Amino acid sequence: MSPADLRDERREDINERKLYGELWGIARDITQRAVRFHRRDILKKLQDLLTEMQESEHVDNQADENSITNNNSNSHEDEKDKENNPSIDRFLQNPKKRKAKGRPKSSSEQRS
Repeated sequence: MSPADLRDERREDINERKLYGELWGIARDITQRAVRFHRRDILKKLQDLLTEMQESEHVDNQADENSITNNNSNSHEDEKDKENNPSIDRFLQNPKKRKAKGRPKSSSEQRS
């Protein structure tokens, strides 16, 4: 992999982390306020938004699968590739986690 590719990959990773942080902050604020003010309508709106996003992703995945099927005559291999494709599940995962800095707390320190 060239240095330019590594920079691009690193930049993309940083951008994903920033977006995740911004989205999580907003989602946390919305959740806290909805609970505090008993706003069940917010739950319905979020459920509708999630459903809309899932349907959109499903349509996009179907279009991608159709183009793959048209370009590849072995449809059984396409199904196996689709099931094992980590990029599909990538959108459902949290960003990479890092080990905490410093000395880990012993079990006796955690109880205090």
